[in-house]
Amino acid sequence: MQSDDDVVITVALLDQLEKIRRMAEATSKAKGPQGMQGEQGPQGEPGPQGEQGPRGPKGDKGEKGDIPAHEWKGSQLRFEKPGGGWGDYKELRGPAGAAGFSADGENFDPAALPLFEGTAELTDYLVLRHGGITYRITLAQLAAVIGGGGSPSGAVTVNGETVTVT
Repeated sequence: MQSDDDVVITVALLDQLEKIRRMAEATSKAKGPQGMQGEQGPQGEPGPQGEQGPRGPKGDKGEKGDIPAHEWKGSQLRFEKPGGGWGDYKELRGPAGAAGFSADGENFDPAALPLFEGTAELTDYLVLRHGGITYRITLAQLAAVIGGGGSPSGAVTVNGETVTVT
């Protein structure tokens, strides 16, 4: 059992402890003058990649710039370099293409044309040279000229070979 003296001592100790707690709290809130800057610590690890931000608005159209300084030599072109001096000439003409044919019959080699494979329509056309003039004629027109169709007879050329049809 506790005596009255023990209770008084216990209350006195509790009061003393409360005062110490309040002083410690006041001391932790008290600020003195700032100390000197410490040494820099080591570099930390890089953080994770952040999310991509939203696309920004389209910028204003810029003004038209000056034509760059340039020089021609025939079909070759070169430009002045930004730091001064000139770049190398570049040939702008490509290689010559294959010879075509002209409607007047020059440079025209029918043997160089691929053979037709498939089914022709009456609206398809042929090239016909007659009396020194080159014409385009549809198969329907050709059929009318040669008699309206049917099977050929006599000597005909098939794939470059002469064949007699009876």
